[in-house]
Amino acid sequence: MQDPYTARAYQKPRGYADDAVMLDYVYGRRGAYHDAGVTDLGMAIHAYAAGASPPARAVRWRRDWIASQIETSMIAAGRPVKVLSFACGHLREYEQVHQMLRDRACNWTAADQDLESLAHVRDCYDSRTVKCSATSVRALLRGWHDLDSDCDLVYSLGLFDYLKGPVAARVMGALWKHVTPGGRLIVANFATGTPGAGYMEMSMDWWLTYRSEADLEGCMSDIPAGEIESAQSSSERPILAAAAFSGGQSRLRAELPALQLQTDPVTRRVILGRGRELLGYSTVTLPMPMALVVCPTPITLLIPGEAVAGIVIVTSPLPTPSAVAVPSNCRGLFQ
Repeated sequence: MQDPYTARAYQKPRGYADDAVMLDYVYGRRGAYHDAGVTDLGMAIHAYAAGASPPARAVRWRRDWIASQIETSMIAAGRPVKVLSFACGHLREYEQVHQMLRDRACNWTAADQDLESLAHVRDCYDSRTVKCSATSVRALLRGWHDLDSDCDLVYSLGLFDYLKGPVAARVMGALWKHVTPGGRLIVANFATGTPGAGYMEMSMDWWLTYRSEADLEGCMSDIPAGEIESAQSSSERPILAAAAFSGGQSRLRAELPALQLQTDPVTRRVILGRGRELLGYSTVTLPMPMALVVCPTPITLLIPGEAVAGIVIVTSPLPTPSAVAVPSNCRGLFQ
């Protein structure tokens, strides 16, 4: 085989396809040019299979997407958060998270059964913010591990591609036990109808379990229904991502008095009632005041505004006072 990416999947030197070294080909960390004797044809195949193909693009998308979710969790919490990555590989999403947030706002656990992958994580990343746990699926299901049970975010990006229905449900239920009330569980899975699956199966001997959004949500059957406040699936083909939110979130969302949003006519700063500035995001000089509020859930505005991806942008002239009803899981932003 002339493409080292295809060859590694087919030969499975660690006993399985999709090992962390293979993913590094996709991330551009290890290109075909690193491998002696690669032909021009092999380079061309590599450029498509590990670079331009839909599965490769999806793998990069899920890395970047989970990094954005981790950053959102850190910002919203207003405190250091606990993050668990199960079947972490080389934990490359760590590098996609802003360094200041990594260093100051995150306690990260990288769990994997592959000891070589964990050794690489230890060598590459700061042990003050990342700890490693040698934990297999069997150990997770039997409770033979040292994983924390109060994580703000638990995620697994590639594991569920290899789990059949009953086992996937058991693993998701086991991961759920490590989510703190108000936290989130996120898993990713390749979607049914994935373009490029034929090449993966025929040339790479790489067989996955593909799921629809309904299939993936069905894997939550081992989670007590009363503990889930909300569940959602989003499709960014050919990757599916399902997020389950802890029922404890509803307790965190106790009624919060509406906060007063005002503008200082001299400095043009937007301030909250009782004189609290809005995290400095509001210090702008514009023809009209602007405020940015980062929140994991939409904020209900009683004044004209726009909500985009959890970021509320207020651009209209603000009467004094103007009320903003804020979900209490954003409370940390205002203390």
